[in-house]
Amino acid sequence: NHYTTAKDLAILTKVLINNFPEHYSIYKEKEFTFSNIRQLNRNNLLWRDDTVDGVKTGHTESAGYCLIASAKRSDMRLIVVVAGSPSENKRFNASQTLLEYGFRFFATQKLINANEEITTAKVWGGKKDQVSLGSSEDIFLTLPRAEHKDKKAHYKFKNNIRAPIKVGDKIGTVEFTSNDIVVLSAPLVALEEVKAKGFFGRIWSRILFWIMSLFSLNSDG
Repeated sequence: NHYTTAKDLAILTKVLINNFPEHYSIYKEKEFTFSNIRQLNRNNLLWRDDTVDGVKTGHTESAGYCLIASAKRSDMRLIVVVAGSPSENKRFNASQTLLEYGFRFFATQKLINANEEITTAKVWGGKKDQVSLGSSEDIFLTLPRAEHKDKKAHYKFKNNIRAPIKVGDKIGTVEFTSNDIVVLSAPLVALEEVKAKGFFGRIWSRILFWIMSLFSLNSDG
C-alpha cells in the first residue's frame, strides 16, 4: 500500500541531483560489467539525446511503464516524470517530447547570487542601524519565456527587527511574482552580524521605537 506521485518523484530526483552529484553521475553510464556480465542501461534516452544524464526506468502492472528522465542544456536542467505508458517505447517518446517542449518554451534565470546583498532592513537596538539581507544559496526560477519580463521582487520583513542578529538568521522572505501571481518564495537571511548596543543604548532605542509607533498609530487612524 505504498503510493507516490509524479511530483514526489521529481522532488526526490531534484534532491538527488543537487545533494548527491557523485552518486547521480552513475545514472548516465550506458553500461557496466560485473562478474564478466555486461549490463546495458535501460534508459534508451541516453542513446537518443546526449544532454540526457538519467534517471530511472520502472514498471509495475498498476503503474505501467514509467520513466524519470533529466537533461541539462546550457545552464538549464529539466526533470520529467512519465507513468502509465502502455509500452517501453511510448514512455521514452513521451519523455523526449516533454523535454523538447520544456527546453523550447521555458527558460531558467538566476535571480539571486548566494550571500550577495539584495536589500537591507532597519535594526533597533543594534550597533548598526541596518542589516544586509540576502539568500544563503543561489536562487533560480524557471518560467515560460514570455513571463520572465513581468516578474517582480517583493521583500517582506517586520518593522521591529531587534539586535542581536547572527549571520544566517531568517529576517523575512522575498517573493517573486509574474502577472501578479507568486511564482517563488525564498527566505531572506542576515548576511552580517549586528551586535546589541549597551544597556543605555538599548533603552534609548526602545524609547525611539515607542515614539515611532505612536506616529504610526496616528497615521493609521
